[in-house]
Amino acid sequence: MKILITQLLLLLSISISAQVSYQSTHYANTGDSVLYSKAAIVVDSFNFDTTGNNFAWNFSNLPIDNQNYNSYTDPNSTGYKATWCLLNGFTFNCNSQFNAFTNLSQTRLDSYSLGAITIQNLTEFYQINTSELITNMNGITAVVGGIPVPYTFQYEAPDTTYPFPISVGVTDTSNSRLVMDFNSLGIPYKQSKNTIRRHEVDGYGSLVTPYASFSQVVRLRTEAEHYDTNFVDTVVVPLHTTEVIYTWWDTAFEAPVLRASGTIVNGVEVITQVRYIDTIQCVNPNAYFGYQPLVPTLDSATHSVQVNFTNLSSNANIYHWDFGDSTYSTVQNPTHTYYCGGTHTVELIASSSCDTNNKDTLQLLVYVYDTNQTTTLDT
Repeated sequence: MKILITQLLLLLSISISAQVSYQSTHYANTGDSVLYSKAAIVVDSFNFDTTGNNFAWNFSNLPIDNQNYNSYTDPNSTGYKATWCLLNGFTFNCNSQFNAFTNLSQTRLDSYSLGAITIQNLTEFYQINTSELITNMNGITAVVGGIPVPYTFQYEAPDTTYPFPISVGVTDTSNSRLVMDFNSLGIPYKQSKNTIRRHEVDGYGSLVTPYASFSQVVRLRTEAEHYDTNFVDTVVVPLHTTEVIYTWWDTAFEAPVLRASGTIVNGVEVITQVRYIDTIQCVNPNAYFGYQPLVPTLDSATHSVQVNFTNLSSNANIYHWDFGDSTYSTVQNPTHTYYCGGTHTVELIASSSCDTNNKDTLQLLVYVYDTNQTTTLDT
């Protein structure tokens, strides 16, 4: 009888030890980059909603469409700090207030048009602590008549993106609100976003993806009800959608090793996007980048300005930068110092180590403002 009890206690101990507890300290820090592969087609044979204790998830046959990096940056280098401080009236204590407000950021690939104005450099700002990762602000760049104008939209109630620790038994519900009013930028458009986000850790076990086998993962199910209202001139368009997100976590990685998301329509889950941590694969590269500050201005004393370039390329791990002033770099996210004002044509050539002959090129104009120079230099 004692032997049986000992065996049961041992099995219970093994079961408990196999349950992962993903802490905020495991999550990404400033400077981290995580490479994701995006699945091309989600077929019906993949049941992402199935779960359990000591469950074995097998998604080894996921197809691949493209790849891109999730790069986590220092909010101070995004170019939006001065705008946020100005909008909040922080003049003499800007740095301390901003650093208390946000400590992590990420620039997205999103770019879209609102009539005559293009919105780009969409950056999400986070505050991460021991109990949660919250999204508390969006930064955007509105290109008006070729001139970039930075703007920030702060959440009235922040969005709890992830609760910590992510471990068995954890549940969390939060309400967030974000209002993005473009009328002050001359655009007759406003969007109000209210979200009820429900998190539940609903399983743990092993996971297999095309990248690797993970022996100990924990799964978080997130259901988010979005109540959006769009105001276009005098037209009001309400929209109610329900999003479902499954994320699998391994403590050896700075972000979810697998993420499946979609919508719930009439009680039926429809997964529309799947991505997983991976290594470089031979798919066509796509060069893309952004830069901060958005309007670089030469310092009057040093006659120089530093520009931080954020590489948003997909399907690539080899980079060649031409900064338009006869200087070059092969760093993924370089910082370059300009000593001459004017318009500089910056070129990025992206390729992959698995096929270096397959390349993609993107050129952007970077205007460096010189208060002592009235003419434009085109290099």
